[in-house]
Amino acid sequence: MTSRPEKTCPLLLIDAGNTRVKWALWDRQLAPHRSASWDELALEDHLPGTGKVERIVVANVGGRRIHDLIGDASAEILFVESEREACGVTNSYRDPSQMGADRWAAMIGARHHRSGPLVVVDAGTATTVDLLDADGAHLGGVIVPGYRMMLMSLLGNTSDIADVAEAVPGGTVIEEEYAARSTGEAIHSGALIALVSLIRHSQEYLKRQAKTSPRILLCGGDADMLLPLLHDAATVPDLVLRGLAIIAGNKP
Repeated sequence: MTSRPEKTCPLLLIDAGNTRVKWALWDRQLAPHRSASWDELALEDHLPGTGKVERIVVANVGGRRIHDLIGDASAEILFVESEREACGVTNSYRDPSQMGADRWAAMIGARHHRSGPLVVVDAGTATTVDLLDADGAHLGGVIVPGYRMMLMSLLGNTSDIADVAEAVPGGTVIEEEYAARSTGEAIHSGALIALVSLIRHSQEYLKRQAKTSPRILLCGGDADMLLPLLHDAATVPDLVLRGLAIIAGNKP
């Protein structure tokens, strides 16, 4: 197991996703995080030139854009990569380097946030579901299109539905036994219920393996839409950032 001594120097933690970026400062504790789309992103006040940080720790699945943003920073920069074992979590991938750094950091953050078996869900552009047993062993995971990607795929490939679908206000909450009464509602609820069903299936699988009911931890931009349909779940919006702080040798 990889052991890292606790660090106390100020850090900038960055979770660079496909659509949005989250970041937070660490100085003996994790500050409230901020987030922005790539189009509106401005990290200038948090870069090393301000004197606030000495190190930058990044989980990047957003391609070269983050390199362009912090490439000239004078701070020490760590781009996190998934490992076979670190910080109390064991990776089940045959090739651990193929796992996205955000998933790896989220599992480490989850492991240190709550004990017992866990279903770790990152509901973003893609929705990822990873299973951890009570000892921190990764039992596998799945990746599916996220809520908005499902809608885009459906509306982009079904002209009749796209022509008649009504807009559904963002953040609309549906009931677990919801039966839609319009095409727009049917599309919205169908995507959410598909994701909820996947998470429930994963939870049942882990329950059979762990012989006890696992807790669901949600992060990502669509976590709040899923939470009302997963009554035994909790949202931890900064789960990836928490994991990055731990990987950097800190204790949230």
